[in-house]
Amino acid sequence: MFTWDDQYTLHIEEIDNQHKRLFQLGAQLNKMAKEADTYYDSEALMDIIEDLCEYTVYHFDTEEKHFESSGFPEAHAHAKQHQGFIEFLGTLNIDDIEHRTSASLSDLLAFINEWIVKHIIFEDRKFADFVKQV
Repeated sequence: MFTWDDQYTLHIEEIDNQHKRLFQLGAQLNKMAKEADTYYDSEALMDIIEDLCEYTVYHFDTEEKHFESSGFPEAHAHAKQHQGFIEFLGTLNIDDIEHRTSASLSDLLAFINEWIVKHIIFEDRKFADFVKQV
């Protein structure tokens, strides 16, 4: 989970680097979730979750600026997906996460990982293909 694979590379350096950073943050969270049975540093966990949320917003903003500057025709629909994910992240109750079992945290991380992977492979790839054609 949260392991970078070359299939995620879009060949847009700024976006690829940001995707890799999202995977790094996710991997840190995943490691903490696995260690939660023996050691649970709730402050560190919350810091990484906050970093992941903030970096996701920053990354989506970067992508949307690329959409605008390139005239990407699916920009609005793509941005709506970003907004939906940001809204999901906003519904996370930090106090609840802090007291969840490692299994619950693992389920949450699996969902986030799957969303990011699918979004890169299916949605971000559309933008990368568009950029190659113009």
